[in-house]
Amino acid sequence: MFKFNYLFYLSKYYELIDTFIILAKGRKATFLQTYHHAGAITTMWVGCYFGSPQLIFYVVENSIIHTLMYTYFALTAMGYSPPGKKYLTHLQIFQFLIGLVFIALYITLPGCLTPLQRNLLFVMLSYLIPLIYLFVDFSIKTYGKKSKLKTV
Repeated sequence: MFKFNYLFYLSKYYELIDTFIILAKGRKATFLQTYHHAGAITTMWVGCYFGSPQLIFYVVENSIIHTLMYTYFALTAMGYSPPGKKYLTHLQIFQFLIGLVFIALYITLPGCLTPLQRNLLFVMLSYLIPLIYLFVDFSIKTYGKKSKLKTV
C-alpha cells in the first residue's frame, strides 16, 4: 500500500503543470490553487512518511475526481464544450467533506490509530477545513448561489 500511496504523492507534482501553464500565460495563480497544490503535496508526503494507511480512501476518491477533471480539460483543449464544470467543483467539495467525515471517524473511534497517526490526522484537518472554505467560496463566486424557490 505504501508504494501506491507514494506514487500518488508523486502525482501531486504532475498536477502542478496546470499552475505552470497559468504562469506561462502571464496570469497569476490564485491563493486557492497555490494552497490546494502545496497542501496536497505536503499532506501526502506526511502521510507517506509516517505510514498512514487511511490515505488509501483519499487516494481512491481523489483519483476518480482527477480522472473526471482531466477528461473534462482534455475535451476542452480539443475544442469541445462539455457541460458540467461547476459539478466538478461540487464533486471536489463533496470529496473533501467525505474526507472530513472519515477523519472524524478515525479520530473518535478508539483503537483505530496510533497516537502519531491520530496527530497526523489533525494535521490533515488543519489543511482540509480551510480548503473546504476556499472551494465553497470559489464555487459561490464563480457559479453563484442556489436560486431561492419562489413563493406564490
